Amino acid sequence: MVIGLCGRMGTGKSEALKCFASLGLNVIDCDDVSRLVCLPGEKCLKELVSVFGADILFEDGTLNRPALAKKCFSSHENTKKLNEITHYHILSYVRNWIKQKGKNCVVAAPLLFESGFDKECDVTLALTAPFEILLERMNGRFTEADFRERLSRQHDDDFLKANCDYVIENNGTAEELYRKIALFLQCVGA
Repeated sequence: MVIGLCGRMGTGKSEALKCFASLGLNVIDCDDVSRLVCLPGEKCLKELVSVFGADILFEDGTLNRPALAKKCFSSHENTKKLNEITHYHILSYVRNWIKQKGKNCVVAAPLLFESGFDKECDVTLALTAPFEILLERMNGRFTEADFRERLSRQHDDDFLKANCDYVIENNGTAEELYRKIALFLQCVGA
């Protein structure tokens, strides 16, 4: 079984992955994979440089994420190019990982629907939480204005509720989330 996990920033996807792992499932986070496929020498990074220019690299050849973001989020066309390149490489990595693990895999994919990976999942699960909790969880990482702007680029809870098979409201403690995930796994027979 492949479970696709999604949710907006601050909904607790990383904490949910810890819960799934503690319950014996194989877990992977596409945010981590995105860093792996953009290491020096990787095909993904080479493609990004060929499309967006060498100035997206630091002097040591590593990806300068702020420089890439500045170029990519300046237009919808550039964002689309970025997603086409990175989604291909991230999903290739994830597919190979799933083949190696075999069963009971949880893939945390913030862009689950945008990448089309939702169609490859047996079950999709969204995490949601009220804005005030999201903001509190992101405290110190962004200003409120920056956080609101970033959230505005993500699917809202209504979209996730309408398109995911299951939804968990993560508005409490880590222990409460663990119990909700254990109940979810019982429901899906994993």
